[in-house]
Amino acid sequence: MKQPAVTIIVAVYQAEKTIDRCLNSILNQTFSDWQAILVNDASSDGSLERLLSYAEHDRRFMVVSNDNNLGVAAARNRALDLAGGDYVAFLDADDWWDCDMLSTLLDCAQRYGAEIVQCKYQYNYANGGGYVPGSIFKLFTMLERKQFYKIYWRMMTGMKMNHVCMKLIKRDLVKDLRFDTKLKTGEDLAFCIRLIPKAARYVYIPAPMYHYYREKGNLTGSSLSFREKWNANRYISSMMIDNLKNWEMKNPFFVVVAWFRPYLLTVSKLFRTLKDTVYSKGVQGVEGNAQK
Repeated sequence: MKQPAVTIIVAVYQAEKTIDRCLNSILNQTFSDWQAILVNDASSDGSLERLLSYAEHDRRFMVVSNDNNLGVAAARNRALDLAGGDYVAFLDADDWWDCDMLSTLLDCAQRYGAEIVQCKYQYNYANGGGYVPGSIFKLFTMLERKQFYKIYWRMMTGMKMNHVCMKLIKRDLVKDLRFDTKLKTGEDLAFCIRLIPKAARYVYIPAPMYHYYREKGNLTGSSLSFREKWNANRYISSMMIDNLKNWEMKNPFFVVVAWFRPYLLTVSKLFRTLKDTVYSKGVQGVEGNAQK
């Protein structure tokens, strides 16, 4: 049986209000050679019924269910075990894609021989507000492995490299790579810390094609205590410090930067909370671009 070019992984939990928009954005892709693995993580609302309805009408959707709520990391890992094809992409159940996102990322991957291609994203709020954060890189950027220090630096000092959902990933890179199920927050970044060094070439496209939905109550880690978040971020800082030698960045300056990351992250999230307050009232905005 012919494998699809792209496997899309969607972990679903209590998403009956947003899952139609998410799955419709997959159906509306201009690129059609995909399979979507939808993992119902023991939802108690109508999520499973919506997933089964889509699978009934389009065989490209595959639905699997967990008997117990295991968390997003375990749900994604189950889908990775089933994934086929050349590339993998992740989409959260309350987010959505522009219709040309897959085709654009895949074209770049094939044209430039990149194993990871990433686009920009924008925040969208329930009442229509939103904003586009500044770019990770100002312009279209292609990096070879020897230049990946530019990526690692952004991992240590910001949040825009944290996510897996804006990336198209060569499946060979994740055959033996899984999400850390011990983490309840920061699992994306922990995954990326181990993912990026496996690639030989990375491409960044400064076009906001991924829509990141934000609503009070659905924010990542919002149900966790400050101590739980802090401990997770300290663990990730330790991962970074342990990887500095492999990144060819092993010197006291970068050790200090990685160690201070939880403090930088706390300040960054305070500013993001303020932005949430403004943009959730219907305001639209665009942040300035990052440096090259």
